[in-house]
Amino acid sequence: GVLLMVDAGDPDARAFKKACADACGDEVRAHCAVGPADQHVTLAEGKATDAEAAAVRFRPDAAAASLRVALSTPMNWDRCFAPALDNASAAAVVALTESLALPPGLRPVAPRQLHLSLYRAFGWGDALAREVPKMKRAVYGLAP
Repeated sequence: GVLLMVDAGDPDARAFKKACADACGDEVRAHCAVGPADQHVTLAEGKATDAEAAAVRFRPDAAAASLRVALSTPMNWDRCFAPALDNASAAAVVALTESLALPPGLRPVAPRQLHLSLYRAFGWGDALAREVPKMKRAVYGLAP
């Protein structure tokens, strides 16, 4: 896939991430948390050869972009804690993705599926499924 890497975020985002971490058990935090260096939004997915993937670039006429991605409510998944992008951020990411020269095997992710996975199962799906509701309650109403 093609990824948009995400930094640590502003104070609100850091508070949101801390509230998630504080709400879940040690086992889930240790095994399911997506590390800061690996947090990303998937822009495009599908199949591509290594050479095709390495050749993905912005089109020459693309404007330089720096995005501030705002998060919304978590996706309705029980084995992944992943806030969706808010509508404005999703639109900006779609526009950014449209400026990529993608090989035929890769397709843009649908706007309603754009998200930032903060906790993934990594083989601990049952444990994570027990903790996701706690994390959702902990962050409900927080502006990530």
